[in-house]
Amino acid sequence: LLDRNKFAAVIDSMLEPVLIADPQGRLQYMNAAGRDYHGVSSTDEIGHGLRALATRYALTELDGSELPQDRWPIARVARGERIAHEVRVQD
Repeated sequence: LLDRNKFAAVIDSMLEPVLIADPQGRLQYMNAAGRDYHGVSSTDEIGHGLRALATRYALTELDGSELPQDRWPIARVARGERIAHEVRVQD
């Protein structure tokens, strides 16, 4: 099993933003690319739930249509879905 420090090192080395949430949808971790993208130095600066994210960002489908919170990738994964979904994030 990969220990927490090794796991964090692997996730932090990724160039794509990665956000990790618990089953209730609370944000637990954001890698370095995610912190850079969101302009924060720690996960705590963003808030811990979908509501906190929703006050800062809007997600849209690639065609520009707004994506409701219950269809956000992080919400779907929290429900146990496996997804491959591209969205746009707007400040």
